Amino acid sequence: MSALLQASTPEAASGQQSPEISVLSAAVDGIPWPGALHGAQDGLSVLHGSLTSMLPGLWGGHSAPSVDGSIVQPSITIPFPRFETGFKGKGPEVTIPLANTVFDNGRPFTMFASRWQRQPGSPFKLTQGTEKKRQLVIPAFKGAFSGVSAPLLPISRPRKIVSGLGNIIRQVEVDGKPTPASKELEAVIPELLNTRAERLPEWTPGPMGVWALLVPESVARRGELPQLPEGPNGGNALSEWGAALGSSEAIAKLLASGCRLQRIRKLGSSSILPTLTNKFVPVSGGGGWGLKQGLLSLDPQTRYSMPDEEDVERFIRSFKGESSPDDVITPGSYIQFFVEPIQSPQNTSTVSRSELAHPEIVVGTCAAADEWASAVDDGVQIVMDHFGALSAQGMFISSSPDTIEGDRTATEISTKIDAPNCRVEVSGEPAHREVDTST
Repeated sequence: MSALLQASTPEAASGQQSPEISVLSAAVDGIPWPGALHGAQDGLSVLHGSLTSMLPGLWGGHSAPSVDGSIVQPSITIPFPRFETGFKGKGPEVTIPLANTVFDNGRPFTMFASRWQRQPGSPFKLTQGTEKKRQLVIPAFKGAFSGVSAPLLPISRPRKIVSGLGNIIRQVEVDGKPTPASKELEAVIPELLNTRAERLPEWTPGPMGVWALLVPESVARRGELPQLPEGPNGGNALSEWGAALGSSEAIAKLLASGCRLQRIRKLGSSSILPTLTNKFVPVSGGGGWGLKQGLLSLDPQTRYSMPDEEDVERFIRSFKGESSPDDVITPGSYIQFFVEPIQSPQNTSTVSRSELAHPEIVVGTCAAADEWASAVDDGVQIVMDHFGALSAQGMFISSSPDTIEGDRTATEISTKIDAPNCRVEVSGEPAHREVDTST
């Protein structure tokens, strides 16, 4: 850190002491490459500015020890400008959990605040350091609006939820009739896997994540739901990415309108377990019969919280059959299923949106480190005016309805997004890139 500060900080005038510099250091799963549609990059992402405006409470806030002896996963939160489309009022806050670093430095997670100072002609010296658990980071945005990108492939039409409670869906409406919630998935997913295998011989099957887009009835009536692609849904990497990018705009508007995108965690039927391996686990005690036939269990987490802060309360409410504002499932709302599009050499991280859409600030999600390769293979590339962080654990988007637009309160947002390659970003000017290929 001393060498990095020395290289980026002007030398103090003779006889003058350099100003004290405060640094927040956090290990994330990856950083985004400007213009890349997906993927992550190894490297450093640096943001600098005034301590009081950019890192409020750095010295004195959220540095408490672990809760009840459990290991707390640190996080950073960035408040963004309001969404460009689909949202009125206060901009969202995006929270990302940090990376697990136990195999790198022996620590479960790594986030430190440090103070540095140097005398003229001398290197920077550490004067103070403390471990952090949470930190608010406020960039000096140039852009006035932010946008969300969630490139996912729709594999079903929106279905009305007939019955369910908490994070469990029991029945959905198909062709006007109540149907077990998982029935459609049990038919569509094997068909999708077979189509991919036939049309893309080099594709290797593996665990498949499925996400549910949950849309309140009032929002669904606007008719802005993602459309199911025409023809086969899979088997061609470029066509899948085209369909995913096409649905991303609709998903973005829906998320900004208060909808949620939650991962499916469990199925009440085990008929497709062999093809999906560890992504689906049968509901405890369920064999696909009776009341548990076709149950779907969704990730109940919609807000970032300390361990077990909400789990006990949620369990008590579910046990009593009580609903809550934080319930994922609301009968009468709509649900639509999505999967991650497959990737191929033609659409890896070299694919670019446009140099005109250079993102200024990017926070988002990525696959686990062992599932992606660095976008830059040789040398050192420096991208100015670009900062970002990606998490393999997901990101949490929230916004309180504390403003009123006309006669209606602004939409509340509260969702966890852990599908890979999703982003929240503010776009600025095209990047100026300097390349150093020396070793």
